[in-house]
This record gives sequence, structure tokens and C-alpha cells, in this order.
Amino acid sequence: MSYPENGTTDFVATLDANRVQQEMLQTHLSIAVSSSSHGAHPFATTLKGELHRVTRFVKDQQEGLERSAKALFLRADALTTATGTIQQMSVEESYAIVHDHKQSTRKTVDDCLALQDFFTRSRAMLLENASMADEKLGKVVNYSSLVHEILPKAHLNSSLVCVMSDIYHALRHAEEQIKNNANGGGDDDAPLWQSPSSFQRATTKYWVKDQNLTNLMMTCAIEAPLLVYGEKGPLTSTDPRDGKVSDGDKLWDSLATRITSIYFDSHDMSLYKERLARAEGAQLLRARWYGTTIPTGDKIIFVELKTHHEKWVANKSVKERASIQERDMLTFLLPVPWKREDAEQMIIRAKPNMKAEELAKATGLLLRMHNLVVNHKLTACIRTVYDRAAFQSSKSNGELSCLVGRKVQIY
Repeated sequence: MSYPENGTTDFVATLDANRVQQEMLQTHLSIAVSSSSHGAHPFATTLKGELHRVTRFVKDQQEGLERSAKALFLRADALTTATGTIQQMSVEESYAIVHDHKQSTRKTVDDCLALQDFFTRSRAMLLENASMADEKLGKVVNYSSLVHEILPKAHLNSSLVCVMSDIYHALRHAEEQIKNNANGGGDDDAPLWQSPSSFQRATTKYWVKDQNLTNLMMTCAIEAPLLVYGEKGPLTSTDPRDGKVSDGDKLWDSLATRITSIYFDSHDMSLYKERLARAEGAQLLRARWYGTTIPTGDKIIFVELKTHHEKWVANKSVKERASIQERDMLTFLLPVPWKREDAEQMIIRAKPNMKAEELAKATGLLLRMHNLVVNHKLTACIRTVYDRAAFQSSKSNGELSCLVGRKVQIY
């Protein structure tokens, strides 16, 4: 097959070449069918060769796009330095140069999405030929498995998403700085994000096919920065000498957060049934922790209560959480009534330096959650584990959040 040169984005022409190659594969398949049963092996060699060519081509294109994106990031990041471009320009000129940067960045996004479309179609073509081979040549070789083995993912690597997130975040920062300069204010660095104990939100959830993941992640990166728990600052190196490209699926391999939740319910699943019916005041109780290590002893577990309210009610739906030590989890789940002091001491053990007002609020919440355990005889019911990428500003918990969960497991 004839592929474009590295760095070009004429994927339409490449798809045409793929269609020609598909016809060639079908010819090889016809020859294999008309020959002996051992004819499966030459076709397997042909199919493997084409799969590896697609793999190499897509990898080269991704690396070229990532290098271009890193160069864009360095220029965008430099806009807000002490001697940066916007410090030496008028407000109108500053906004114009940010607009130019956005256009260049958008072109890179479009190139990435074009590459994803090329990869999706190429993979579909190869799967179609492999399925035909499975049907016509028998099970000497499982050709569809070859495609899934060599092209296991239906989406591109996520490394470019990380760089694009940093670019758009730098451009948003530049716009904020231009606005602050025009109003006589100073620069305001983003703080290290901390999860709130309570917040209200309206949530819409979607199922998304794996082949649409790149498009989804790019859309999220344009709207809000990638938020990595415990991290501050850009995920992309600001060293202009660092020309390395990411090895592997950077976001999902090393930056996504593993989330484990245990949901509690009665023997007749009464909480679940009320939530499913979206009844006014329906509640959900769960324990949650983050990371791949199961917390033990004095490590923290978050106990969370979600309460649904209908639109005609003055209150909005809310998620509240309290922190307790893992060693206290069994006591929390015992169906024995508490006094307020019992809840307070459990909160203090987990967070000994809480202010009085915050302590009172957390104590009341934990007591309400334990009363739910006692009144409904709640026990552990379902455990879920998944990896999550979060796109959200560290400055606010009340604005837009885009949460993408993958590798969902339910036990």
C-alpha cells in the first residue's frame, strides 16, 4: 500500500489506497479458498503484513502530530511569561494573537480527528476481510483474532490529548491575563485541586463507542483542562530541548485515576429501586477510594451520600462525603445506633485538624449516613472499579466537568 509521507494528512487518498488493498486481500482470499486447506497460511501472512503497515503508519503520524502540538504548546505557554508576547502588546493585539494560536491548535485537532477516522475505517476494512477469511477458510487460523491482537484498540493513543489540554489551558490563561491586565488586576495561578465535601450538580451520562473516544477526549480538552489528582501545572514539558514523544497510551496508562466504589443496600434493594424510579429524596450510599492500592488501617476511605431531588423541590440534588479511616469502616456498618459523639470521634480520627464548623457539618453527615445503615439494615451489595479521566478547572468545582470512565468492572 502507498501511504502519505509522515506529517501529511491526506488520509482520503490513503483510504482510497486501502480500498485497493482490500481488493488485493480479497484476491488473496479467493486464491486461498481455491487451493488446499494449507492456503490459509499465505493469506495470514498477507493480512499480518497489512496490519503491521497500518500500525507503523498511524504510529508515525501520531508522533508527528505530537511534536507539532508540543511546539504549539511552548508558544502558547510563552504568552503569559513575565516577558511574554501579551505583556508587550495592546489588549486588541493580545486577543488577536491568542485567536491565531487557537486557529493553529484547531487545525492540529482536526488533523488528529482525521487520523482517527482513517484508522477507524482501515481497521473496519481489515476486520471485514478477516471475517470473510474466518467464514471461507475455516478455523485453521482465527483471522479476526489477528486483527484484534495487532490492532487491539479502536482509538488512537491519548498522549496527544494531554498536550492539547495543556495548549487550550495556556490559551485560557492568556485570555484571563489579558482581561486582568485590562482591568488593572494581577495574575492568578490555579491552585492545587481539592475535592469538596459537598457539591450540587446536574449530570448527563452517555455511552460512547471506543472508536469515538479520541473525538470525545479532544472535545473535553477544548472545554476544560485535564485534571490529574495531586498534580499542578502542565503535563507537557516546558523544556524546548525535550523532543521526546510519549511511549504508550499516556493518559490511560499513567494519568487516569483508578476508582473503586462499594455500594450498600438492603436485602430487597430498596435504595436502588427508589433511585431507579428517580423518586423524590431517593438516596445512594457508597464507600469510595482512589488508586490501585486498597486502603488499610489509618488510610482514608470516603463515605458518600447522594440525594436526588425533583425539579419542583427547592433543594437541588447533592453529593456529600465524609472521610473516615479504613479501620473504622466495620464499626460504621454495624447496625447499632450511635450518639453524636461516636460520629464526631470517627471524623476526628480521620481529619484531626478540622475547624469547628467543618467538624460539626461532617459529624452530622456521618451520623445521617450511619442512621441510614441502621434503619435500612444496609450491607455491601455491589463493587465497581474503573479508570477515570477528569476534565475540570482546579479553580472551581461548580463549573463544567467532563468525566470519562473506562475499563468498568462490576462485582
